[in-house]
Amino acid sequence: MKLFYFLKEVLHLFHICLTLKMKIMKKSFLYAMAVFSMSTLFVACSDSNDDNEENYRRIDQILSGENLASATLSTYFTWNGKQLTQVDEIEDDIIYNQTRIRYVDASSQKIAEIGVYAQQNPLSKSIYGKVLNIINHYQKKSGKELVQYLRVVPTYTDGKVTKLDLYGNPMGKELPYFGYFEIKYQNGNPTEMNLKLSQEIVVIDVMKRKFYWSNGNIVKATLKMLNIESQPSTLIDVDSTVYSYDDKYNVFSALKSSPMLDPQTNSRNNIVEAKSFIYTENGPVLNETSTSTYQYDSNGYPTSATDVWSWGGDQNFTMIRKFEYKPE
Repeated sequence: MKLFYFLKEVLHLFHICLTLKMKIMKKSFLYAMAVFSMSTLFVACSDSNDDNEENYRRIDQILSGENLASATLSTYFTWNGKQLTQVDEIEDDIIYNQTRIRYVDASSQKIAEIGVYAQQNPLSKSIYGKVLNIINHYQKKSGKELVQYLRVVPTYTDGKVTKLDLYGNPMGKELPYFGYFEIKYQNGNPTEMNLKLSQEIVVIDVMKRKFYWSNGNIVKATLKMLNIESQPSTLIDVDSTVYSYDDKYNVFSALKSSPMLDPQTNSRNNIVEAKSFIYTENGPVLNETSTSTYQYDSNGYPTSATDVWSWGGDQNFTMIRKFEYKPE
């Protein structure tokens, strides 16, 4: 699971929103909105460090592969002190996705802007996107620069992020404004994120994500999406995920005041099991189960994880992750 994978999904949604806008202009709701996974979506809670916060170890890089011996660099984290400033996602020694984080000033944890850059087209699932990916595959090997395709600007209220304005373009040229996330809190924890498509004076509720907390961990997340085939259009249940955790330090503990974007990074401990359900006419049905088995160092930080995804029967996939931290 990529740390900032949700940003690509937002661009997928942006593509959908453009289509939706055209349908609204034509007063037609024949277009069926594609349902996409937002299980990794989350956001930073605060713009300052907790007075009781420990000096957590900062993650330096993640290597992944079929086994530890063959694991290669997949994610690299760049820090300026306690500020996470860049995340590179790497495959075959090539940076294919890069997230850059700019802060209000050098001593603050308050984020001014997040930019996402890529060498490949974010909408790779479409035929058009696959053709672009083939072209970009050769272009990037010849030194083609990364192109920004998404810009995220947070709004803070009383020190907490309450809104994320979204500017994006799958082609990575001009980045028009297309919507925002509205974040709500209970007892200091973000518990709800509502995605709204904004087109001129029209604001449309597109997605609602809810998070349920226990002992500092997100133990359940649910997703509702707009169903434009219904009359009137309404938000319907799409999926839910239930999480279980260990009792050790989270690999990403040092990111607590940086852009946390999923239960994996924002929770106190490490996910050991996640069960994802999709909603059908007959109710929720188990769709996927993932488990993670960790090895720890003497201080209780994970040094490696064996991740297994299963979809029923003998359908499964296993990956090994190796975690390396910045020297303190």
